[in-house]
Amino acid sequence: MESRIVTFGRVLLALAMGWFASAAWAVPWTVQLDAPQAREVFLAGEMTQWDTGKKPLARDASGRWTLALDVPEGLWLYKLVVDGQWIADPGNPLSDNDGQGGRHSILLLGNGDWQVPDGAPRGKVVTVDLPSTAWGAPSRYHVYLPPGHDAARPAPLLLLLHGRGMDADQWLRTGLIDRYMDTLIAQGRIRPFIVAMPTSGAVPYTGKSQQFILDELLPRLRKDHGVTLRPEHTAVAGMSMGGFGAFHLGLQAPSRFGFVHAMSAPFPVDYLAALPQPVNPPFQLQLLCGTEDAVLQNSQDLAGLLKAGGKRFFYSQSPGGHDWHYWSGLTPRMLSQASDFFEGRRLPVNSRELAFAKPDLPAPGAERRTAEAWTPERLGEFVGRWRGTWKLAEGGASGRFTMEVKHADATRIAGVMNWYVPGTSQFENLAFEDTPQIDGGVLGLPKVTTGVTGRPDPGMRFKLERAADGPVLTFTTHSSQPVSAVLNEVRKVP
Repeated sequence: MESRIVTFGRVLLALAMGWFASAAWAVPWTVQLDAPQAREVFLAGEMTQWDTGKKPLARDASGRWTLALDVPEGLWLYKLVVDGQWIADPGNPLSDNDGQGGRHSILLLGNGDWQVPDGAPRGKVVTVDLPSTAWGAPSRYHVYLPPGHDAARPAPLLLLLHGRGMDADQWLRTGLIDRYMDTLIAQGRIRPFIVAMPTSGAVPYTGKSQQFILDELLPRLRKDHGVTLRPEHTAVAGMSMGGFGAFHLGLQAPSRFGFVHAMSAPFPVDYLAALPQPVNPPFQLQLLCGTEDAVLQNSQDLAGLLKAGGKRFFYSQSPGGHDWHYWSGLTPRMLSQASDFFEGRRLPVNSRELAFAKPDLPAPGAERRTAEAWTPERLGEFVGRWRGTWKLAEGGASGRFTMEVKHADATRIAGVMNWYVPGTSQFENLAFEDTPQIDGGVLGLPKVTTGVTGRPDPGMRFKLERAADGPVLTFTTHSSQPVSAVLNEVRKVP
């Protein structure tokens, strides 16, 4: 199967938004795929909200499929859906792992800071598989060294953390961080510094991942590359689970990190509720999230706690989703802020102007509930709209969840679920219909499968509990590996 990507044209109009000055150029773009045997082909990506708004390609007599559309310039992830099979575009050389066993293609439109000026000095990326006591196996990390780096001369360090289910490659292959660094250094917009990218998989930079970074990786970076590890010369940043990890590591090692930059970070309610009060960490902090992001409320809740604790910090929510188009647009600013911090400049704050109040977070486990058995009569209670949040069993990633059950009796249950899927930049919509299996307090839907875990799921199991404010559902869906378990808690919408 052969594919060709054709990009045409330049610009009509640009919009500037303060610090987040990102050109909103309308760029005509044509995607083509030669697939004579295919019955249907769709474009699905960040520009279509993935499956939600996927666009069909048209087939000509020769079997070439084509779609032309206008796309704002920037970095976009996308796939082609050929007869139901999601694939990276075979004709686009830019691709990366998608965290679910496949690959996505990377589209670059317009003149972004990923384009290194001709003749500019280039940095070097070093890859190391470091034997790790914490992990019990070697752990891979990448280190970007700026042009002309000399390990004998102390250099600042930015620790850059990837999203859930990914690895050290994500900021390098998808985020193109080496290109951004080379461009900004060549243009004099940032000072040279080192960027280290560890691997944490699905572990949200807690436990063994935290131990590896603090006790093994950072000392190795000091030995090999001359970083000082003084807080005024050490920063940590990340997106999605990496944003959570940046804040968490800053809390766990306040004498190590002087600056934390967290984008689109999921902060579970139980994590926020367990934070020591008042929440006023010593590091400089910047929190950013897209207004169309499912984890926006998490960022607002943390901002409310920080403001109530007297912390001075910077917070911004701007148009965007939980995707690389949003994060790549903020990458130059992230690097510039890190550079300013390393130069000793005081970074901007706006926390006193924020309207967020301290959230009303229950203490973990404080709510009293009683379990109830499913009966044919109770199945009628299943009908209706449910809304809440889900989180991965091992912590870290979370998102919003809605479900409408349209029919429920002893022979058939049918409805629609909708949830945000981490690491894929999409919302998954699932229409379901199944014959229920009732075992005391557990209602099973054995035929319903999801894409949330990234692996096949042998069905869902719902538990019904009674709280002071009404019924509460908790469902569990397991893949063949327990680490993929997903816990979900939702309440009925009146």
